[in-house]
Amino acid sequence: MTTAMINQRIPEFIKIIKESNDRLAACALVQTKMMESLKGKEVENIHVQFKTLNSKIKEQMPELARILEDGRKTWPNWLPTYPDALKKKRKRRDEEAQQKKIDNPIILKQEDDFIGSEWIIKRALFGLQIAVDHKIIPLLLYCISFLVPIRPNDLNPRFVRKNGVIPGKETYELVYTVDTMALIIKQPSKFNEQQKSILPYATVFICNCTHYPLIKTAIDMLQNPETLNLPTYTRFEDLVDLKPCGPLQTPWKGKIASRMKDMLNFEFAIETWGALERSCNFTQQLARSFCASCISDNIIKNTLAADTGIERALGHCNNSSNNQTYLKFITRPTAMKKMRLIKVTESEPIILQCGQVIKNGVKVVFKQ
Repeated sequence: MTTAMINQRIPEFIKIIKESNDRLAACALVQTKMMESLKGKEVENIHVQFKTLNSKIKEQMPELARILEDGRKTWPNWLPTYPDALKKKRKRRDEEAQQKKIDNPIILKQEDDFIGSEWIIKRALFGLQIAVDHKIIPLLLYCISFLVPIRPNDLNPRFVRKNGVIPGKETYELVYTVDTMALIIKQPSKFNEQQKSILPYATVFICNCTHYPLIKTAIDMLQNPETLNLPTYTRFEDLVDLKPCGPLQTPWKGKIASRMKDMLNFEFAIETWGALERSCNFTQQLARSFCASCISDNIIKNTLAADTGIERALGHCNNSSNNQTYLKFITRPTAMKKMRLIKVTESEPIILQCGQVIKNGVKVVFKQ
């Protein structure tokens, strides 16, 4: 049965659940019918079909949700799903693919007069300056993601999280003083491996401190309510003309995204793509890995134990198994002068103007 035919049957499946006095049994029946329809299909196809079905169930039956204290919704564990054996198969496949990327990373160029990681940072700053000067927010969000190890939508003022929270002054704050710099993620968007909310944490920008005024201007622009009133576009001709563009719910795609990436030319820094295909073309997800790899390779001098820097910069819990999954680059950067990476701890916290105390993460301190 094709995907289209499955989609056509989704209203039928939801009706079965809605009209049943025993929803657990109804979901089990729907699950059986779905698996019969998807017999012989690849596990990823099965996963996507069940994900689509559950999305529609949640959309049409919101009363099934329970609201947690942090605003998240939790759903019954008896909603239709595919067998555990297939879930394990999918997990093994993903783990093998992830390990392949770790074992065969992207290698950036390293020559006497050229360092690939520094080229990417330089071009990201170049694009960020254009974005700030011309108020092109999609370009701004893309470029800044290659300068700080955040998640793709952590700063996007158009993005709405599942709990209804919109990134802004309530979710993140830039701390920039005469002797320190850190981006505070006050309301992290993800959860740790125990499915508990990640604690607020501080992370850092991997560019030289001489560029921090530009970073501050960019953050101020993102948090300015007037930014939401900017016109938006998705035609690459408008980007060529450097017209202002407000934030979008999703990043640019197609010709305009290609034009933006051609302008930045990050690919010039690549020596070999390793396990990744060339078509990956520097996504914002890959940007987080680039920043993490630079921190791991000591682009900012520090005395931290192995993995401690990236673990804290990514907001991970102690000894997280996810630390290594972000090390997809061999960056070999030159450590920046007059800057040190320091832990943010309970004994040495960052205290925000609102009084919130940040006890996790890392910050940059300036050395004379």
